[in-house]
Amino acid sequence: MENEANIPEDINYLKKENSLLKAKNQALGSQVENLVEKLQYADKILFLYENIANTANKELQEAYKIIDAFESVEKLSSTELMDAYATIKATEQVGELSRSELICKDKLLRSFDSRLKKKKNTVSAIK
Repeated sequence: MENEANIPEDINYLKKENSLLKAKNQALGSQVENLVEKLQYADKILFLYENIANTANKELQEAYKIIDAFESVEKLSSTELMDAYATIKATEQVGELSRSELICKDKLLRSFDSRLKKKKNTVSAIK
């Protein structure tokens, strides 16, 4: 009989325990829902960061292309400058040769002029 008297107490205890477990279960369910929401939020943030990283990578590739283009232009400009410098030097040398040629022709003309004057003087003296 003693066992029968404990049965209602055991039932009450089990009902209370069941109520506590249900409350804990609901609390844990809320925590799980919060964690799921946080994971979904973190997933969205990760997706955004991946998009940002992909965009930055594309921009970096474009920047490398621009740098390569500038380097090509720089090399071409350097080559053009060297060609222009060589042309200037060649023009200076042609100018120097022309000057030397003019000096020589001037000396020849003066020499011919001097001889011509001497011949004229000789011819005048003979008359």
